[in-house]
Amino acid sequence: MKKTIVNAMILSLALAVAASAQTKGRGITLTKDGRQTVAHSASNVTTPTRTNAQPSDLTVISGNLSSEPFGTFFCCFGVTISGPRSDFSLIFAAVPFTPATDVTVFELQAAVGWDGFNPTNKVAMSLAQDSGGLPGTTIKEFHVSNLPLFGDCCGLAVAKHPAGIPLSAGTKYWLVIGTDAHSKFEGGWAFNSSDMRFYDYAQNFGGSWGAITFIEPAYAVLGK
Repeated sequence: MKKTIVNAMILSLALAVAASAQTKGRGITLTKDGRQTVAHSASNVTTPTRTNAQPSDLTVISGNLSSEPFGTFFCCFGVTISGPRSDFSLIFAAVPFTPATDVTVFELQAAVGWDGFNPTNKVAMSLAQDSGGLPGTTIKEFHVSNLPLFGDCCGLAVAKHPAGIPLSAGTKYWLVIGTDAHSKFEGGWAFNSSDMRFYDYAQNFGGSWGAITFIEPAYAVLGK
């Protein structure tokens, strides 16, 4: 019951902030400033993607994905992700995390979806170092394609590194969702459904990173 009420509150907020937004794709709108994306049409696909989504030999280093099979993240409201050559220009986002111990990352997961309208369906998912509280030098970048439609439940963008990426305890890192330099991608990174508190993360709106405080996008960093 509590989760239902919280999700209804988020949806009401989404509809309010999108009142004078631009419409794209299948009933998807952007807020007036372009920073957030809302899917208004009902989902045509429902997939319990949390089933076997976490490899049995890996643990969650950091993340906020729900264990609910049909509520892995909040389907229909998130931060905008768009490429430099899209109608909305460059809009990227990144969430920070700090490992408690030395770890090796083998998999990244993020609730990123495509608007279903633009022909480009691929994003760049990367791990980056911290630079003064914002994303800095890229450690490793992955290109993830064939993303689910934004608003559908509950597909995830997944990047795997079989050899693993070592990270140090007590050091801040960033999970970044962006695109390549010539991308026309348009979509969104859906907010999580497990923690409604506001957190500090980052958004790149027009070419430079800046701090933002809001509900975090849904993600998981997996490793050993």
